[in-house]
Amino acid sequence: MLLMMFLLNPQAAADDGQTLLVVGSPPCVSTSLSDCEITTDGSFFLGASFTSSATHAILIRAPHVSLDLNGHTIAHSGSGAAIRIGSPTPTTRTVVRNGHIHATTGILADVRSARIEGVQITGAQRGIIVDHLDEGTIDIVENVVITDGSTGAVGVEVIGDCTFFDGCDTSVRMEGNVLTGGELAAAHLRGTTARIDSNVLKTNEVASSGPVLAMMGGVGSLIEDNLLHGRLGGGACIENELANDPLNIHDTMITDNAMMSCNHGVALTSAERITLLRNYTLNPNLTAYSFSNSSDISATFNFVTDANLYQTMSSTTSIFRLGSWGGGGEGTPGGSSVTVSGNLGAP
Repeated sequence: MLLMMFLLNPQAAADDGQTLLVVGSPPCVSTSLSDCEITTDGSFFLGASFTSSATHAILIRAPHVSLDLNGHTIAHSGSGAAIRIGSPTPTTRTVVRNGHIHATTGILADVRSARIEGVQITGAQRGIIVDHLDEGTIDIVENVVITDGSTGAVGVEVIGDCTFFDGCDTSVRMEGNVLTGGELAAAHLRGTTARIDSNVLKTNEVASSGPVLAMMGGVGSLIEDNLLHGRLGGGACIENELANDPLNIHDTMITDNAMMSCNHGVALTSAERITLLRNYTLNPNLTAYSFSNSSDISATFNFVTDANLYQTMSSTTSIFRLGSWGGGGEGTPGGSSVTVSGNLGAP
């Protein structure tokens, strides 16, 4: 299982206060589970690209670990993840940055706070997975995740793990990423019985054959300036989970996004106090915006273009539907106070 990792620039690493990872020597020890297990805190850097067939290539068990991949590549073929963080106990304040991963599962993290930045992941069914999030903030910034496009492929998935009634202090910031997914979603924020609140999803480029961005609930989130590209028949560009009605999405701003070739631009159920502002929706397969069992919806200065659906959104037309989720007419709002004004449609 041993592999060679070479120091490229020892003086630069020493100046930065970083420690070289050498397999078989602390703080990077080969175990039955990984080629490199880190059990002490600190700032570390990878000296060279390497190939691993172990369960995990790198396993981070300690809190307060910063891992700089130093522009190198991890090619991983094991049954686990190329980088596994926080098993079996979640870690805190973990950073992984600046490198390349080719693996079925790129990064799998059980963490309470983490930053993943500048990592390129290719060939993955699961790109970046954050599991059992019950507190803390996750920053996923300027990564590129190109999945294998299989049915269950997901670019980024964050899974909450506290109950809805706990009032968990969790949030996710995804900014400047390029993501692809399969039929599951390119970006998926969900919980077993939890919601993830106060999220910021900004300036990402996301494409998927299923839902592009899927959320299970969320309070006080901002979805801004993203380019979302789906597949006709594959789901909505932005949607929330239909299960677990108490986990509704509310007090959320969806603004300045470009949404193309999805079943719907935005499709939400059990939504409250949602603002749609200055979004551009191109070629929706069904309706541009669809809300079920929802109230306090404001849609202002949005633009929809499609040869078949072009008409203004000044009323509940086929571009803006309130009521039943799929087909069967326009329906009526599930709540009250729905404001639709200043929107435009064109062929």
